[in-house]
Amino acid sequence: QQQQQQQQQQHQEQQQQQQTQTSSSLSSSLSSSSSGLIIMSSSLGDQGSAHVATYAATKAFDTVFAQSLAHELFQDVHMDVLGCVAGPINTPNFQRANGKNAADRSDMKFMIQTPSEVASECLHALGQKRYSISTGRVMKVIRFVTNRFVPTRMSVDFMSKTMQR
Repeated sequence: QQQQQQQQQQHQEQQQQQQTQTSSSLSSSLSSSSSGLIIMSSSLGDQGSAHVATYAATKAFDTVFAQSLAHELFQDVHMDVLGCVAGPINTPNFQRANGKNAADRSDMKFMIQTPSEVASECLHALGQKRYSISTGRVMKVIRFVTNRFVPTRMSVDFMSKTMQR
C-alpha cells in the first residue's frame, strides 16, 4: 500500500510538472497582449467507432486537452484556447480515405465543410471564452442529439456502419 501511495504521488508530481512546462513554454512564447490557440478535434471523438478506434480516441483527447488548457491558460497567461470539434472536412486526406468524389455523395454532402468554412468559424469563436465548438450547422445538431438523447451503443453502431461505407 505504501508503494502504491508513492506511485500515486510520483504520478501527481509528473502531472504537475507537465502542466507547469506547458504553461511556461506557452507563456514564454507569447509576445503580444492577446493570443490564441486552436486545437483541432473531431466529432468522432464523441463516441467509439469500428475501424477508426485510435483516431477517435486521439480526438477525444484533443477535445479534453483543449478544454483543460483553455481554463488553465486563460487564468495563467490570458491566452484563448479553443477546441474545434469538426465533422468531415473536404481535405486531401479526407478524399484519400473516402474517394475523390466523397464530398458529392448524397449521404455525406449535407455535412461536409470546406477547410475555410471550419477555419472561419473557429477564428470567429476564438476570444469568446468558449472552451470548444462544433463547426457546421448540421454537425452542431447531430452532436447535440447524439451526446444527449441517443444511447451510446446505438451511436457507436451507427458510426461503425457509416465508417464501413
